Amino acid sequence: ETILDERMRAQQSGHLDLVVLALPNYALVRETLNGRESGILAGELRRRMEECVRNGELIASLSDSTTAILINSPDPNAGLDRAGDVQRAFDRVFHVEKRSVWLSGVVGLMPVRETRLESADAVLQATRTLMRKARQQGSGSCLRYHDSMSRENLDRLETEQLLRNALRLGWVEPFLQPLVNLQAGRLSGFEALARIRHPERGIIPPDQFIPVAEETGLIRELSERVLDQVIPEAGRGLRQ
Repeated sequence: ETILDERMRAQQSGHLDLVVLALPNYALVRETLNGRESGILAGELRRRMEECVRNGELIASLSDSTTAILINSPDPNAGLDRAGDVQRAFDRVFHVEKRSVWLSGVVGLMPVRETRLESADAVLQATRTLMRKARQQGSGSCLRYHDSMSRENLDRLETEQLLRNALRLGWVEPFLQPLVNLQAGRLSGFEALARIRHPERGIIPPDQFIPVAEETGLIRELSERVLDQVIPEAGRGLRQ
């Protein structure tokens, strides 16, 4: 962070980029290896990353499974080129003694100078958002940061807070959609559709909060809350 802050303050021209590599399954792979194999894999990871670095570029570890290259270049395509180098370097099998190991790498490109971010802390926070979205796209993906991602991240946090309040304060409301057996000509059941009835904003549709519920693990609590309300109602409807 300190080095990034210094580069951001000192640079007067050219392009400053972070190319970030995340290996989501790295910890799981290491659990299958013994100590010697784990050391060999870690050394091979460093070697491949170093092969992608040019003069004046720095490598930094952001976590056990995330590494970044800091690029300061007059070439506007340097960051994109390096992102491609990293993507190709880690899209190959690792040979660890008698094992063949594949790591599910994802790459993010953070064009620091082109963003509206003014500190290293803000850049690294935005980088976490970038890499979360890259992971969502799946192994082998390469994603470039744009400023709207910060807005999307704030929207997601606001939606999560809304959902937690809805669960805590009882704003979750099920809507029952009847299912009709056309051959028998009678009601056969209901589909329960979750809604949030906000005291000020009114009804909030599921496409605004279900993805966040799934990402955060709140989907189970949400489902239980809906079922607790809907089962008695459905039973009365079927008896009528």
